[in-house]
Amino acid sequence: MDFRYCKALKDPETGNMLIIGKMQSPVTWEFKITFQPEDIGGIVKLAFCPSLLFFAIKNLPQYLIYLMNKKKFQQEGNIVEKVNAAYEQCMTGGRVHYREPASLSSSAAASQEV
Repeated sequence: MDFRYCKALKDPETGNMLIIGKMQSPVTWEFKITFQPEDIGGIVKLAFCPSLLFFAIKNLPQYLIYLMNKKKFQQEGNIVEKVNAAYEQCMTGGRVHYREPASLSSSAAASQEV
């Protein structure tokens, strides 16, 4: 996951923060992460962890390189619309086909009889 390709925005319906982006290695996968007010304690704890602070300071030049090449990391198209469409498709059963347990067992029995 490369957070340079992500967008952070506020959900207008709930007031939560959303991180929307796309994983590209090893598979291409669009994602949406929701941060609620209850998550702030854990995020602050992580942000001030000494090992994470040292890691961030050590790799600060990478951030400066990112700032100079920021246009290179812009998403093609509207990633928010793509992720929302994929989420709706999953939640409405767009690609999921449900089979009855009885049909599964009868097909297994039929294959054993032949």
